[in-house]
Amino acid sequence: MRSFTIHSHFINFVDVLRRWQQREEAEKEAKKAKEVHVPGDFPDIKTAVQKSKPFNRIIIHRGLWMPPEGENWDLEIDKHLEIVGAGGTSEDGMPLTVLTRIDFHITTSVRIQS
Repeated sequence: MRSFTIHSHFINFVDVLRRWQQREEAEKEAKKAKEVHVPGDFPDIKTAVQKSKPFNRIIIHRGLWMPPEGENWDLEIDKHLEIVGAGGTSEDGMPLTVLTRIDFHITTSVRIQS
């Protein structure tokens, strides 16, 4: 029983060490992150999501953003991103940045805000 307890403490220590190393690596990547703009750096949201590096902040400017007629975009996001609609709102409170016919499949932490 005693050796099991020691063994389990060792496994917990290894887990904590692994998580700490992953956090340090993530913090280093986050420091390299940059702000990218749609349009500007990328012509559309799909390209911005696909080509952005982890931890980038994607700024989507004012407009109606959608795939070409007859298409839907299924965007899988498997990296940490922040997606921000920067168009603001009209006088009557309607958003000036609108995304339509885009399905986001998120497999990691993503922050989406308007």
